[in-house]
Formats: sequence, C-alpha cells, structure tokens
Amino acid sequence: MPQNLGLYRDLTVAENLDFITACYGAVPPPLPDDLRRYADVLVGAMPLGAQRQAAFLAALSHRPEALLLDEPTSGVDALARTSLWDTIRAQSDRGVGVLVTTHYMQEAQQCDRLLLMSNGKLVADVSEERMLVLARDT
Repeated sequence: MPQNLGLYRDLTVAENLDFITACYGAVPPPLPDDLRRYADVLVGAMPLGAQRQAAFLAALSHRPEALLLDEPTSGVDALARTSLWDTIRAQSDRGVGVLVTTHYMQEAQQCDRLLLMSNGKLVADVSEERMLVLARDT
C-alpha cells in the first residue's frame, strides 16, 4: 500500500475494490461498518482516514503473502489506527510477511524488528527484545 494510497480518486470505494479484486481473480470483501457509508462516494471526496482504510482493505482483498505498507496510519484517527494495527498483527500472525514504514516510534514498537534509516542508509538494526529494553529505559 503506497503512501499515496494506490486507489483511483475518480472511482468509488466499491468500484476500486471491484477493479483491484478482479485483477487478482478475487471477490471484493464486504465493507466494514465504518467504510460502508462511503461505498458509493468517490475516493477523492472522502476524508484521508477513510481513504487509508479503503486502501488497506484493497491491499488485503486478495490475501497477499506479503504486505508493504508505507505509512499506513498517516492521517488516521486513534481508534482507526488501533484497528489497522490489530489487522496488521493478525496478518503477520497468519504468516503474511509485513514491512511497514513509519515515523511513529510507538508504532515501530509493535514490530518484531526495527531498521532505522537516515539519509537512505541503515544506521541501526534492532530486535524486538532490544526494542523492549530501549522502551523501558526511556
């Protein structure tokens, strides 16, 4: 899921999901309650948080083996952010490989490995155990 969402702004949520799932030979997933009201709304007319939720649903719609998520919670309210992270963790638990970029250290602490980059170079590679020690000491 790219940071720019990867959805067509001039299509509705339902049309985007129909198109994306058709590309993978999948069936469009049911819309969760918080997105149902946007089913027939053009993506470009939706709030950013709802757009991100729709993009995340689209990314999961064909049951991928790997998820590449570029700042998936940017612009999403706290409750939706928690829900998205629950879904990310559930995907990881079912064996999906997940790579997330984020500027939020609280989110990074939910990962089992942390790579810190600066100016395009790797400056730290931290395991989950080490992150817990760092979080405790701060």
